[in-house]
This record gives sequence, C-alpha cells and structure tokens, in this order.
Amino acid sequence: MTKIVYTLALFLMLILAASGVVSAGGLEQAVTNGAGEAICDGPGGACIIADFIGSPTDGVAPLKVQFLDSSTGYPAMWTWDFGDGTTEAGPANPVHIYEEPGIYTVTLTATSISGASSTKIRQEYIIVRDKNALVADFLANPTYGKAPLLVQFTDCSKGAVKEWKWDFGDGGTAYEQNPTHVYQKPGKYTVTLTVSSPTAGTSTKVKEKYIIVEGTCVIEARFNAEPSSGEVPLTVRFTDLSTGGPTMWAWDFGDGTTDMVANPVHTYTSPGTYQVRLTASSQTCESGISETTIRVTPKAIKADFLAEPRTGEAPLTVQFTDLSTGNPTMWNWDFGDGNIIPASENESEVGMDCHGGKCPPPQNNVANPRHTYRYPGTYAVTLTASNQYTSDTVTKTEYVTVSPKAIVADFSAVPRTGEAPLTVQFTDLSIGNPTMWNWDFGDGNIIPASENESEVDMDCHGGICPPPQNNVANPRHTYRYPGTYAVTLTASNQYTSDTVTKTEFVTVSPKAIVADFSADPRTGEAPLTVQFTDLSIGNPTMWNWDFGDGNIIPASENESEVDMDCHGGICPPPQNNLANPRHTYRYPGTYAVTLTASNQYTSDTVTKTEFVTVSPKAIVADFSADPRVGNAPLSVRFTDLSTGNPTMWAWDFGDGSTDMVANPTHLYTVPGTYSVTLTASNQYTSDTVTKTQLVTVNDASIDADFIGTPTTGYAPLTVQFTDLSTGNPTMWNWDFGDGNIIPASENESDVDTNCVGGTCPPPQNNVANPKHTYRYPGTYTVTLTVSNQYGTTDTETKQAYITVSAKAIIADFDGNPKSGCAPLTVQFTDMSSDSPTMWNWDFGDGNIVPASENDSEVQTECKGGKCPPPYSWGNPKHTYTVPGTYTVTLTASNQFGATGTVTKQNFITVESCPPVKADFNAVPRTGEAPLTVTFTDLSTGNPTMWNWNFGDGSTDMVANPVHTYTKEGKYTVTLTASSKYGSDTISKSEFITVATPYDDNIPISGGWNFISVPKKLAPGFDTASIFNCVDSAGHSMFQYNTGEHLWYVMDPTTPVKPLEGFWIYSQGTSSVPLKYDKNPVQTPPTAYLKKGWNGIGFTGKTPIEAKFTLLSVQDKWVNCAGFNAPAQQYDPMIIKGSNDATLMYPYRGYWLYMTSDGVLAANAA
Repeated sequence: MTKIVYTLALFLMLILAASGVVSAGGLEQAVTNGAGEAICDGPGGACIIADFIGSPTDGVAPLKVQFLDSSTGYPAMWTWDFGDGTTEAGPANPVHIYEEPGIYTVTLTATSISGASSTKIRQEYIIVRDKNALVADFLANPTYGKAPLLVQFTDCSKGAVKEWKWDFGDGGTAYEQNPTHVYQKPGKYTVTLTVSSPTAGTSTKVKEKYIIVEGTCVIEARFNAEPSSGEVPLTVRFTDLSTGGPTMWAWDFGDGTTDMVANPVHTYTSPGTYQVRLTASSQTCESGISETTIRVTPKAIKADFLAEPRTGEAPLTVQFTDLSTGNPTMWNWDFGDGNIIPASENESEVGMDCHGGKCPPPQNNVANPRHTYRYPGTYAVTLTASNQYTSDTVTKTEYVTVSPKAIVADFSAVPRTGEAPLTVQFTDLSIGNPTMWNWDFGDGNIIPASENESEVDMDCHGGICPPPQNNVANPRHTYRYPGTYAVTLTASNQYTSDTVTKTEFVTVSPKAIVADFSADPRTGEAPLTVQFTDLSIGNPTMWNWDFGDGNIIPASENESEVDMDCHGGICPPPQNNLANPRHTYRYPGTYAVTLTASNQYTSDTVTKTEFVTVSPKAIVADFSADPRVGNAPLSVRFTDLSTGNPTMWAWDFGDGSTDMVANPTHLYTVPGTYSVTLTASNQYTSDTVTKTQLVTVNDASIDADFIGTPTTGYAPLTVQFTDLSTGNPTMWNWDFGDGNIIPASENESDVDTNCVGGTCPPPQNNVANPKHTYRYPGTYTVTLTVSNQYGTTDTETKQAYITVSAKAIIADFDGNPKSGCAPLTVQFTDMSSDSPTMWNWDFGDGNIVPASENDSEVQTECKGGKCPPPYSWGNPKHTYTVPGTYTVTLTASNQFGATGTVTKQNFITVESCPPVKADFNAVPRTGEAPLTVTFTDLSTGNPTMWNWNFGDGSTDMVANPVHTYTKEGKYTVTLTASSKYGSDTISKSEFITVATPYDDNIPISGGWNFISVPKKLAPGFDTASIFNCVDSAGHSMFQYNTGEHLWYVMDPTTPVKPLEGFWIYSQGTSSVPLKYDKNPVQTPPTAYLKKGWNGIGFTGKTPIEAKFTLLSVQDKWVNCAGFNAPAQQYDPMIIKGSNDATLMYPYRGYWLYMTSDGVLAANAA
C-alpha cells in the first residue's frame, strides 16, 4: 500500500509539473532531496514519511507560493513553518505569500491520527528576489590630501544590499558598509565598490583616479627652451632646470604632443603660439609645474608650376604640376581659355563657362590639375598659391599652344558577303576626331543607320538617308535584296571634313532551300503520336505535310486535333502548314511521310519511305481475387488486371463454372482448393493466365466450449465468461444456472430478468463473451449452446462450475480530529472491508448527537450510549460537548448477514481549553502610500470571530485580512479575537507607518551648482542631509550671509528653506529628491535682504519674469545674476528697467543686489 501511495504522489507531481502548477525544477528538487524520516505506526502499519513541494521556488517579492503535501502514510494533520516567521497548522496544501526578499528554509511536520509524526526540512528552498536591482554608489571624504591620508568612505548604494566589497586601489580592501582607509603613498587611486545580495544580484561602481594623495616635499619645476621662436619647421631643445630631485617629467608642448624624458627635443611643424608646460614629480614629493611660450612664424610662399605637354592638336589635355615653395594649401588656376574644364585630379571633368578665363575656387583649388583645351590657340596660364598665412601669384604668357587636327575618312564592314537578308556592321576608322558622319549604303531604299536593332524601312532619294537617321559613327545596316553595293562615308567636325567611297564593297546572294525533317518516336504501338520537326535550311516560310495515312489528324503543335478526311492522304494547307506538327497514327501499319518547304523565292520536297511503323499493342492477362480463403459457402470477387486493352474475357473458376464479364463474383459452395483461369482478348490478340490453388474453401462444423473467470469467490461474484467454440458460431445461448439471472452483456448495463428454467431468452444473452453476477452463495452449473446461420449447433454443459460463498466483514474506522477543545466535532470515516451496507455507531458519550454526513444534527436521547439504527451512516459527524476520554464502537454488516465489530478504547480526548489570547502580526509594516498590508491572526485559544480596527476608520471581520492604507501616517491597529467561551483585545500603537513618495527632484550638474528649493520642505526632509549622496569630491556646501558678509559651511543639520540660495559641488550629473510640506495651513515664506549682494532662491515650479519674481522688492533691487550650472558660467546680468522681462527659473539660486534692506516674498509656499 505504501508503494502505491508513493507512486500516486509521484504521479500527481508529474501531472502538476506538466500542467505548470509545479515547476520542473521544483519537481526535481522534491525527488532528489528525499522525504523525511519514516514513522511506521499509521493505520495498518502505514509509514508516515513527510515530504512536499512548492511552486514557484524563485521569484520577485511579493512571491505567492503554492505548497503541495506529498507525504505518505495517511497523515491527518500538517504543521508548516514557512521560514519567514510565519507558521500554519491544518491545510495540507497551503498558499503562502512571501512579502520580503530573502532565502527561506521551509519545514513540514506531518502527523498521523495516532499521533506519529515525520518532519521534512528543505534548506534555503524559497528564493524571493528584490523587485528593484542594486545600484552601487559611494562617496569619500576627503578625496585630496597629503600622505598619509585618512579617508572616510560612505556607501550611497540603492537597493537591499547585504554585502559590500571595497577595493581602495592601493592593494587594500574592506567588507563593511562605511569603512575608513589610510593611503600611505602619494598617487592617484581608483576605488571600486561591489555590492551584492542573494536576492538582488550584484552591482559595481568604479571611480577612476578618485583619491589624490600628495607627497610631503615639494618640487620646483623650471626649464629652458632654445630657440624660443623661429620659422616653421622649428626644432626646440628643452632643458630641465627643476630643483627638489624630480625623477619623472611630463611635457606638454602645446601642439597636442607630449614627452616623458628630462631634456626632450621637439619640432613644431605649424605656425602658431604654443604654451609649453612641464610637470616635474617624484614618488614621494609634491609635483611642480612650470610654463613658457614658443612662437613659430610661417614660411614665405614662392609660386611656380610646369605643364606637360605644352603643344599639340586639339583637344589637348595638359597635366599641370605645382612647384611652389613655402607649403601652400590653396591654389587658384587661370588656364587662359575662357570656357574651361574645371581643374581636377581625376578624369571626371565637366565643361563650365568661367568669366575672364577663371574658374571659381571650388573647381580649380587643387595642386596638380589636369586641363583639356578644346580649341586651337595660344594660352597664358596664371597660378595663385596661398595658405592661411600668405600667398603669391605667377603668370606664364604664351605658355600652351593648341593646333587643329585634320580628318581622313575611312571605314570597315563585317560581313561584306552573304545571303539575303544580310546585316552588316559598319565601323568608322576615320582619324582627326570627326563629330559628324553621313553614310550612303548604295541600296536606294535603306534602313536608317543605327547602333541598335530598332530599324525602320525608309525611301531615301539617291541612296542617301537624311542625317537624322544615319549620322552615327558605327551603324548597322540590313541589305534586303541580292546585289553588289558601293558604300560612301563623309566624316566631318566643326573645322574640316573628308569623303571616301568603296565600290563593289558589299555582295548579297540569294539563299537556297533544302527540305528535311525528323520524327520522334518512329515506331510504337497504336495509337502512336509522333512529333515532327522541320530541319529544312534556306529560311522556308511555308510547309506542306503528307503523313501517309489517308485519313489524317490535321498537323498542329498542341493537343487540339480533329479527324479530317484528306483526299490522297494530303491535308489542305490550313491544317498542316506548320513547321513542327504533332500527328497521331490510329491504326497499325508502315507509313511514308512527305514535306514540301518553300518561301517567296524557292521551294524543295523530301519523301521518307517506310518512315513510321505502328504495331498493335500486346495483351498480358492477369487478375486478383478477394477473399481467397474462407468457410463454405464462400463468395469471391474477381478483378481483371490485364493490360493491352482487352475487350473480351473467358473465366474458368475450377469448380465447373465459367463467366464472360470483366469482373465477376462467384460462390463456392463445396469445401476444397480451386485453380482459376482467365483468357483476355481483342480483335488483334489474346493471352491466358492460370493461378493454381488460388481459392481455399473450408468446412464450417461447430464445437461448443467456454471458460469463466473467476469460478469461485464471495457474493456478489461477477464472472467473465469467454466463448472458446470452434467453427465460427454466430449465435450463443447461455444458461448461468441461477434461475433468476442477469442477462449476459459485454458492458456494465445489467437488468434483472426472470428466466424460466434458468435460461434467458435470446435477446438478452445472445453475446459471445457475457459478464454475469451471482447475487447469492451456492454452486452453479453453466450451459452454452452455439449455432450459425446454416443450422449447425452444439451444446457444452459444465456441472458445478461456479462456487459462490458469503463474505466476512472486518470492521474498522478512523476519526479526525481525535483530540481538541470542547465542543469538539469529529468526522468519523468507515474503513471496513468488503463493502458493508449497514453501520451501528456507539460514540461513548451517552447523550449523543445523531451521526450524519451533513451539518444537520438534532439532539437525541440514546439509551445506554447507543443511537438507534435510523442514525446509522457510513461516515457520520459527531460533536462531543463535555470534556473527557471516550471509547468508540462500530458494528458493520450487509444484506447477506456478514457482520463485524471493532471497539477503540480511549479513542477521543476532549479537553477544557484555555481562554482566547489575542495577538497578530502584519507584513509589511512600513512603505509608501498606497501601502497594502497583510495581517495574520496569531491569537491562541481557538477564536472563531475577529474584529479588526486598522486605525484609519476601516474595519474587517476575517481572521487574516488584507488592508490598503491610502494616506501617509502612523496607524494604531486593534484586534478583538473571540469564541463562544470568551474574547480578548490587543492594540499595537503606531504599528503601521505609511510614507509618501518623493514629490520632486532638484537637477544637479557636474561642477558647481547654485541651487534653491521651490517650496517649503516636509519636516524630517528639510535639512542639508538630503544632499548626502551627492558626490561633492570633498568640497563643502556653502551659504552666503549678507549681513555678516561671510560664507558659511553647511552641515547635515543646517535647515534648507525656500528663498535661500546654496552652493554645492558635484563630480557628475545627478538629482536630489524633495518631499514638500503638505500642511494646508502655511505662512508664505519670506526672506530679509540686506543692502548689497544677497544669495536668494527662486520659489515655485514655473519660470517667471524677473520683474514679477522680485515684485515685493521692486523699488530696492538693481541687478540680478543667475548661475548656469550645465555651462559652468553666469547668465547675462538682469538689470532692472532694462531686461527685467528675462525669465528666472525653478531650482536655481541668484545673486541679487539691493540698494537698501527689504523683505522678499515667495511666489509659492
């Protein structure tokens, strides 16, 4: 039994894992961790082994976990410890919510009804993670000083940090939250803080060179530079003259380059004034800095150039090369030809009209341009070379000479001979750069010359096409007719022209036709479709086919063919004038095929005798039969599978019978083995096939037999009967031998029937394998009669085959709970064997509540402590009202007379319980509004009623309520717990604290910030401590006192008020959260200002013009200046009466100059 329960528990876990209720990880952990220690004293000796699983086991707070008990051994009570201070007794499968992040160990104690218990502990089983990730941050004070330097580090990380790891950059480490560290040596140290939590992961903050430690001695840096001025490039030798024993040198030469040697040599390659800095240092002393100025002047430019070539025929491309000295960076060229190609260093040149022979700088500002002179002439060239410091110009007259080029006309043609139509490609071979061509192809009516395939016939008078059609350099021309042609070309440009004529240059001959064709296939069975393919040469345009079969299918290239009667075996042209027809030969024979191919000039005919051979298709006889084996009479269906298109069939079935249809059905009435023969034929051929021993017909005699399982047992006994008869019976008649029987059936639907003589009528028992229930003890003879549709029958009788005996009952029961406070209601559960139908309970308390299965109970006086039978139920519920120890007796019986009795001494213990003591807990107890709190009743004494007062006017009546606080404050919570015996009240003062989220943020920029707060701050959030996590790099926070003309250093307790300005330094950008005073009754803030400069703050959250912001002191202020923290500079001065419409902004501080004392009023409270 234990194995079965454990298997079922494991199966349940697998089902829950598959459905997602239990995670696969949780299931694996449940199996691998093992169960608790086995305590084996449960009912029937069952072992109590505590075990459980939970899902999910990992998640973000608040985390809701479903726990499932998987203990074995029939536990009746469960006690859970969830590891977060919360326990629960009673439910087997509780749901628990973990409100706070953490790693929790869960414990289950499972207890049996006898009091035996087993405990299962899963260490660190539930992981609840913080919903907010960790963000590491920290500050240090001081961050600068002399060695040895003591530094206090302050953790400013966000999130639920549990562990800290500090790396101070000098090999030192620490693991507390806010450590101190002493730096012994000078240097710049990088500090790293890594924070972690088992529920929120890790985060690291690194501050590079954060701590600067100086030495105790000082180096005085000095050096010499020789020379300190001169023309570029200027080489300067620097000599270190520092005192104090430096061992390291850092040179900054002012031009972006540096060096680390004592006496460097540096070359300045660009003119300018350079500030040189030397930082001399050592490992133990404070470093020194010295600076000097180096002046580098530019070198004078001398313009010059050359060109190659300087003479030649137009168009003449000239490469110009700059030879200027003095490092020019800009060039302006005038090539002297007016309409020039912009100068460039590549082949991409575009003609431009440049007035005065000069191109604008964007086109010709290159050092070495290439320029093309398009026209003959003599040209002067001018170059102006310059840089950012100076320039020079040089002009070279009559520098480039360009002469015109002569044209010599010439051309070639490919091919020059061939059959018409002949397309000839003409190629211009003229020299002298012609730009226009006029062709005369010599054939009168010509195709306009073109370089593509688009040609249109035109009538050109005198054999010459007009220029729009033939003015191309390399035309393609098609000669349509045979002949010999002379060709003339005139090539020209704007300066000159030349003509050349080539006589008898192109010869065009006519093309002869040679008829030929092929066919595929040329042999095959009828009907045979043949694809004919024209192979004629000479460009035929018409075809006439004679396929040789008299009545032919018109030749076509598609499947659409219609029979036609063609006289003499020739089809008229409309049907067969195709180059590549497809033709079908319908009948066997050998055919000659003739093709006549022609065009407008010539024709040719070819005949191929005995070219196509069509043979008749052979028949192959075959067939199938189904079925081929069976009992007589056997009906068999035969199917013809012959190939070759048979049209006649002759069957011999082997039993003297025949048939003439394609697919006959034949009935074999006599047992035996038969051979079958089929002859398939048509008008041309035939074939015969015989299949020996193809059909087997069996004898169908019947022999009755059966078995029943079981053949012995207790009443009621259900027996499964199975027919073992041979000979394929189709009807069964059963006599079960018990007179009044249940009709035999194969399902659970059984109806009592009175069968005369112990035999049921056929409608009820005509099944092969019936199931029958024997209601009463006895020995029974069973008879089976089987038969089939042919009248064959047989009977089998088995004497005294079934033995049914009366069953004994073993009484047993359980109760839950078995102990508790009066009044104690106990649920009794019958656990008796062998299915009793009547129960008599004695609960042992004399005046008892009648046993019932519901909550409807009526007091009854039961004599002798026993209730009469009307109150006998299998699983009653009974209430003990008087403390004491009770013995319980159960008598279980059934309608067959079987009975059993069990008495359990001192089975129920009822105690007089202590009074109710109220107590409770809540999670969480602090947080921001709206704050949802789960209250848990911890009262003792079994209270049944609860009255909660949450302190905010709300109440509840459940044991463990959930309540949401919507407003900030500290709330006193009261619980009154009670039962029918008494009550108790507990109040916990200021038990719940609800805070309000921050209302605003002051933006902080890197560097110095002059800031103010827009409104009055809430108590507890109104001191300089709100700036603690601003990384001030060791700087103090300041406030200016106008009356005393002094700067005050602010500490964390210094009040922060509206209308006051504060100075704070930050290493980077950040923000400071603000919480405003929500008191609806407030006196608007004011500030008393003194004559002179005052540091003030801006109130409100909307920018306002200065003249309105300072309206309360409008006759006393003169100047106002704000500080722009992102830019680290002051804004333009605001002057009263001049630009006092300038906006003033929230969160900023301002300097205000007063001509006399006055009171500044706030714009917002």
